[in-house]
Amino acid sequence: TGTTTVTNGMLQIGNGGTTGSVGSGAITLSGGGILAFNRADSVTLTNSIGGGGGVLSQMGAGTLVITATGATYGVTMISSGTLQIGDGGANGAIGTGAITNNSVLALNSSTNITLGIGNSITGTGALIQMGTGTTIIDAAITTYSGGTLISGGTLQVGTGANLDTNGSLGTGNVTNNATLAFKRYLQTDTVSNSISGTGALTILGSGETLILAGSNRYSGLTIITTNNALQIGTGGTNGTLGSGSVSNAGTLSFNRSDLYTVTNTISGAGALSQIGSGTTILSGSNSYTGVTTITNGTLLANNTTGSAVGTNTVNVSGGGILGGNGTIGGRAYIATNSSLIPGSGGLSGSGALTFTHGLTLQSGATTSFLINATNNFTSINLSGWSLSYGGTLTLNLTTYAPVAVGGNTFTLFNLTNGATETGNFTSLTAIGDTISFTNNAGVWTGTDTYGSTYQFSVATGQLSVASTVPEPSTYALFGLGALALIISYRARSRRVA
Repeated sequence: TGTTTVTNGMLQIGNGGTTGSVGSGAITLSGGGILAFNRADSVTLTNSIGGGGGVLSQMGAGTLVITATGATYGVTMISSGTLQIGDGGANGAIGTGAITNNSVLALNSSTNITLGIGNSITGTGALIQMGTGTTIIDAAITTYSGGTLISGGTLQVGTGANLDTNGSLGTGNVTNNATLAFKRYLQTDTVSNSISGTGALTILGSGETLILAGSNRYSGLTIITTNNALQIGTGGTNGTLGSGSVSNAGTLSFNRSDLYTVTNTISGAGALSQIGSGTTILSGSNSYTGVTTITNGTLLANNTTGSAVGTNTVNVSGGGILGGNGTIGGRAYIATNSSLIPGSGGLSGSGALTFTHGLTLQSGATTSFLINATNNFTSINLSGWSLSYGGTLTLNLTTYAPVAVGGNTFTLFNLTNGATETGNFTSLTAIGDTISFTNNAGVWTGTDTYGSTYQFSVATGQLSVASTVPEPSTYALFGLGALALIISYRARSRRVA
């Protein structure tokens, strides 16, 4: 029952079997002393462990469970088996020194356990959060590579203290079946780990930006609390959101250079931003009430029900592009050097982008429509509210053959349910043909290289194309008439002779 003191050398408990124990008194580790456990079964150590130094080593194939609180020994080494902190109750503690984990470190407490600044976690082993409480990783070095498993409670990275950047999830994959939380104050965290599982991901800090750079497949809820941000990607082709719903009270942004589809349902009072050079597709029915901002790349609203971009304002600026064939639930403003391109952005197909709270095309903006054939073109639907024309209207005629199908009418702006229009475009241009348009009181007219006449009216929102090239039957009749004249002339010539 007395104190066990190890100041030098090693005291080993067990020899790989199921026997061997330490007394019930306090344990003091100091200097170069090592207390090692080498058993094949599960052993619970209830003793307090102090001394301010030494090493606690788990080297057997079994499990060593530490239930004492307030451990003040030094280094922890795990070379085999499992070192478990806590037995599921409000107990368990680990020393204050570095942790070398080449097997399994498990946290199983119903209260908070902090792996502090001195608890650098290295090695090839795994870390498991299994208790109902919260384990806080605040270690200065966390390079363990064996992966992280969260089966219960919360695993939290960071303390939320000012200027605290300590703590990470190592370099391995993360399986989250409970709660993974990040808590920083005015800091940015980049997580490159691949996160899977059914658990939730939560940002708890203040002024924190969490960047997901890994390939994530988790299906739980993503929670962005007030004054925090979640960014998907680092500007390249990496970073995914997982498949679960998103509750956003802060800012959700997308920063990828390629095509990325978001099927998640997004709710909350937070904002959404498209900041990457690529294309982000929103395909869900989203109810978030914050502002949607597009400052780079393309955001496509491709939902089939509700609104892809929530209910608040959509601001497109800085060269950003808004498009798609779904519904925009808030008023959209397309600023100078930015574009509105309904449809998928390709050179085939059709699609209508619907606005239910109005649209403003500001001076310097570009609105572009793809024209293929009579029933194959892109368009804009405006239900109620107002349409304010401005900027440049561009007609993409790359795959259009007006000579063959002339006499078409395209409703580019379809105003319904009392929607009204104001203003005018400053210019009209064409891609795929050379057309010089002139404006006469809101009616723009031009002629292409085939002789077809194009006319767009801002009042009706319609583009009319009329071909002046004769139909093939006209050419046939002309040819027959000419042939008859030649035959008649030759006949007269023979009679005269």
